[in-house]
Amino acid sequence: MRSKSTKSVSEELLETQHLIPI
Repeated sequence: MRSKSTKSVSEELLETQHLIPI
């Protein structure tokens, strides 16, 4: 279960970077 959560966070981070790249 924790693994899934970690994956979700990673994906969210990637999406955030793509949405608002620095």
